[in-house]
Amino acid sequence: MAVAFVKNVGSATLNMATSGAITVPAAGVAIGNFLVARCAFDSGGGSVSISDTGGNTYTIRATPTSPANSFIFTCAVTTALVSGNSITVSSAKTAGGFVVDEWSDVGDYETAGTSTGSGTTPSHTLDPTTETGLVVGVIAAGLTSPDFTEDADSTGGDTWHSLTWAGQGGRSTGAAYKIITSGPSQTYDPTIQSTTWSDTILVAAAAATDSYAGHRKPITALQAVPRAASW
Repeated sequence: MAVAFVKNVGSATLNMATSGAITVPAAGVAIGNFLVARCAFDSGGGSVSISDTGGNTYTIRATPTSPANSFIFTCAVTTALVSGNSITVSSAKTAGGFVVDEWSDVGDYETAGTSTGSGTTPSHTLDPTTETGLVVGVIAAGLTSPDFTEDADSTGGDTWHSLTWAGQGGRSTGAAYKIITSGPSQTYDPTIQSTTWSDTILVAAAAATDSYAGHRKPITALQAVPRAASW
């Protein structure tokens, strides 16, 4: 098997509220799959957390500085989610958007990096050590609608595939992904209407291959530490 996009689990707008929930669709979320949850906020302070009704752990991977107010979490699913379960973001912040996407055969998070700025051409570059795996580019911007042109770059063996946008109150989050088969430098350069923005690239390795048993298995936390330390 190889890394594959499964589905958009759901999205929610956060309209002057301190929490927002996504209801898991009929297909559910399988044990062993990998979730990337992203949220963008317009204003407010305090911490941000994500939880679900299965008790899975969501770990924050990117906390861009102002003006972005963008947060990215990952979750390696250990308890399956079924139709009607919920994934909830909680924060002291206010309006914005919340999106969760799902992939299969992803081993573990490796690294994330973020740039912030203003204008029409957000850009961030990251040099992954992994040769195969998932790369997610995330934009948080002061947009009320996705006035947006996707990056057409195909470095690493795949083009960027657009993901769901969500937002409210002048802050929205968009994203794209690629599944790379080689590990050169990755750049995410979409075009947006002129506004403040953050541009984040998150890299997750493909599931490790067990050469003795001939099947794939997830990377463990202990295995992931040396990889992360090499950045």
